Amino acid sequence: MALFWQTVLESDVLAHSLISGQRWGSVIGILGGKVAQTPDGPQVSMPLGPLVVIAMVCGAALLLTGRWLGRRTDDWLAHVLSRISLAWAPAGVWWCLWMATLLFGPAGIASLLMQLADLVVASVLALSAWSVWPPVAAGTPGPGAVDIATISPNRTARWTLAAGMLLYVVVFTAMNWGLWFNLRLPHGDSAMYEEHLWNLEHGKGFRSYLDQGLFLGEHLQVVHVLLVPLHLVFPSHLTLELAQSVILALGAWPLFNLARRHSGSEWAAALLGLAYLAYFPLQYLDIAIDLKTFRPNSFGIPAMLAALDLLERRRYGWASFWLAVTLSSQEDWAIPIALVGAYFAVNSFVTAAPLDPSPRTQPDRSPSSTGEKVAEGRMRGENRRELLLGAALFLFSIIYLWFALNIAIPWFRSGAVVHTASYFSKFGNSPREIITTLVTRPFFVVSTIATVSGLVYALKLLLPIGFLPLRSPARLLVAAPLFLLILMNDLAMSYPAPVHHFHATLIPILFWAAAAGLARSKTRLP
Repeated sequence: MALFWQTVLESDVLAHSLISGQRWGSVIGILGGKVAQTPDGPQVSMPLGPLVVIAMVCGAALLLTGRWLGRRTDDWLAHVLSRISLAWAPAGVWWCLWMATLLFGPAGIASLLMQLADLVVASVLALSAWSVWPPVAAGTPGPGAVDIATISPNRTARWTLAAGMLLYVVVFTAMNWGLWFNLRLPHGDSAMYEEHLWNLEHGKGFRSYLDQGLFLGEHLQVVHVLLVPLHLVFPSHLTLELAQSVILALGAWPLFNLARRHSGSEWAAALLGLAYLAYFPLQYLDIAIDLKTFRPNSFGIPAMLAALDLLERRRYGWASFWLAVTLSSQEDWAIPIALVGAYFAVNSFVTAAPLDPSPRTQPDRSPSSTGEKVAEGRMRGENRRELLLGAALFLFSIIYLWFALNIAIPWFRSGAVVHTASYFSKFGNSPREIITTLVTRPFFVVSTIATVSGLVYALKLLLPIGFLPLRSPARLLVAAPLFLLILMNDLAMSYPAPVHHFHATLIPILFWAAAAGLARSKTRLP
């Protein structure tokens, strides 16, 4: 651990991925290091001794914390110590690979390790907490197999999640408002959305001065119109910032319902909800790296999570409502909706009640047999409805996306191609050309997207939630086409990704899969 931190602090590039330049200099000075300015940049000499002492103190603190939290069995010392060793292993592995790369390895491996340094730190912190955390007992596992009503409410877990949601709203509202008060907030892709509402309220149309016509020539995105009543009472951009932070935080609740139904544990569900709030790809949608602080496409995340929760509970009416809200967040939400529809259509076959192959010469009218037949008929009816809804969602979403990209948006742009096509310029200048390239030049597409940056992007999406989505491969497969689109997107992949808004559609699918990953069932798609 000490060698890892010595390497990080001696490199301005690695250190700046974790702390600011001013803080970096202060830390080096406190630890007895020296910085020399050279024509090639700052050269740092960092003594190892203080770092070894700090590592030993941290290890001792973890041991004491593990004992205090209840690991007081006869072998508690060996148990906690082995977990701490595992928790700190990522730092040691990273340092060994770094040294081997500097001596023998290619530059691509060094670039990969540089981009993973912050994830190594996050992994060490998370695994250190896990090393002393008491085990959380799970209830009956299985997606859809646990009735929420049978799970004993845990007020501590719920209040913990509620406190996390409140803390999220306070922190991100304060940061976004701080940018506004300090005149750091840009107009494009942020304040222009308040201009849409102001112009709409004053009869000037759904537009801003950046729009070539109506805003619908940019995106079929109208969800922020729902904020008009609130904006009429509090006519300020600050209202929109507060609303976005509240709406994103509320996504933790449908995720909580999904997770507790799959895991049977409200504590496990609450912890996954807290992971959602701490998920930095989500936070970058609330306050982007380019200071674009309000994006209505992020409203689709909690709406989609609510829809997924209701779809699994077969409450298709309310699920359709939330899917409509999701689709109003931006036209590209049609893609995950179509893929989710395909998932549930396939799932209806997997869960279908098998036909009875035995001959029925004389019907059995015993009470038990009648009840079984009624239950079997009900199951078949539910599967049929699930199949019809899934197929309808898939077909409608595909048609809607085609209509949006080829007819609606170009019509509002006086016939011009949708501007988002420019993000995929390597593959074509229009949606038709891009699709043609994907179909006719698969080797070119694979060679373009199979990069180190793509691997880092995937790790930054999956590692913060403990790779839980991998335990639900069918749900994770729903996210695969969305991830491929991101890999093709030049702007989305620009360093340091993922910090732009393009990954918004991935987040609810990943957490849906993570919730199912808490427990697996043999009766539904894994």
